[in-house]
Amino acid sequence: MVDRALSEYASADVDDGRLAGSHPVERPIGGDDEAGIRGIRPLDDGDRIYRIGVCPHLHLAGERGRRMLGSASRPAELPPGELGEVQRAPEFFAASIDARRAVLGEDHPQVVYALSNLGLALVNSDNVVEGTRRLRTAFLAAESTLGPKHPHIALLAVNLGYGHEALRQYRDAATYFERGLALQTELLGPDSPDLLYVLRAMGFLALEQRRCDEGTESFTRALRVIGATPETDNPAALLVLAGLGSAALCRGDVDVARTHLERALALGERAHGPEDLNIIDVLDYLVDMYLRTGDLDQALLQAQRGLAIRRAKLPANSTRLGESYRRIAEVHRRAHRFNEAATALQLAQALHDARPVIESVESARIRLLLGDLTLERGAAARGHYERAVAIYAPIVDPDAFELSMARYGLARAMSAQAGSVTPEARALAEQSLTILQGMGTAFAPEQRAVRAWLARPK
Repeated sequence: MVDRALSEYASADVDDGRLAGSHPVERPIGGDDEAGIRGIRPLDDGDRIYRIGVCPHLHLAGERGRRMLGSASRPAELPPGELGEVQRAPEFFAASIDARRAVLGEDHPQVVYALSNLGLALVNSDNVVEGTRRLRTAFLAAESTLGPKHPHIALLAVNLGYGHEALRQYRDAATYFERGLALQTELLGPDSPDLLYVLRAMGFLALEQRRCDEGTESFTRALRVIGATPETDNPAALLVLAGLGSAALCRGDVDVARTHLERALALGERAHGPEDLNIIDVLDYLVDMYLRTGDLDQALLQAQRGLAIRRAKLPANSTRLGESYRRIAEVHRRAHRFNEAATALQLAQALHDARPVIESVESARIRLLLGDLTLERGAAARGHYERAVAIYAPIVDPDAFELSMARYGLARAMSAQAGSVTPEARALAEQSLTILQGMGTAFAPEQRAVRAWLARPK
């Protein structure tokens, strides 16, 4: 759900009801005398709520990232020493909740904000179900305590939408994004630079559902509210340019996609350096583009560069490394280097297997890709697909794309194992086709594939 660095946290200070970007995790709560516990600042020093952006996947070749956000006037930057904190962040925010609860009481706004921060940290650490539960609790508590029109409600709504988006619960995600946008527009005006966060989130959500034009519209508006153009040097526009590139790729306009993505990469390298986590999303989208054009050498080069940055900046056991391994596997699969592809996917899966208590959407996705790869090689793939379905089913929307494809994969694996299309397999494939047809023409390639399989002789 992405990827999606901590570095991936940014905060919002409140000044007269106006949300403005600030440095991520730049100081401990309560001042320097509470060093070691990182979270929101006390009320007399400006309320702080952390927020995470979304960079969703583009079909099976991509994946979300959780990226730091800044505002147009004051872009967030990564302070030294904070890189790679993503795995430890939940501990800091949990301690923040306990510290505030003991002094301020259960319903104090700072306790609620710390709970939201913990939810985001859990989502970013791939514990998406628990993280979204915390985000929902924080949102409902804030709404009850502060009222539905408080400026913080907008940001908490968008954060909750982010959790639902990470769970592939797109309708709920859209509901909370739209609520956040409506409230911020009402409080700040339709052209406020602070709409950047929610507009960008809505753009990536649209792309995740292959609503290419909607994504383009959101990213174009995001550029407009920060007073930028596609040729901008404003670092706050980095992910917007990447989004515009991904939207062009979604439409099949590779030349436009290349222009936006190359500009985004150049902007990111100037603003943050060539080995910074902030350019990871752009590299990932460049891999997607090169896969689309068949330039597998360039795709592998960018995927390996992304892996090198993640290895250097994140803990060795971070599941975010798996996002690079998965892209490397896709390049090898396209090049018919199946052993290398399998090795890369197994490395990605090992990162998730090391945390067996947490079943994540990303883990299910790796299982789905392992099933596809195994089936292509003529080996038994049923176990991979069954595991993917088991993880997806209780989490994602019942009509989620990945769940549909996992069921279709399971149908193929069952038939391969039986030597013929079994009634159970046919039912699974027909269920998958019904869902895909409901998604519209953007999913026509998958619809054709399932129909062709169902049309095979029994």
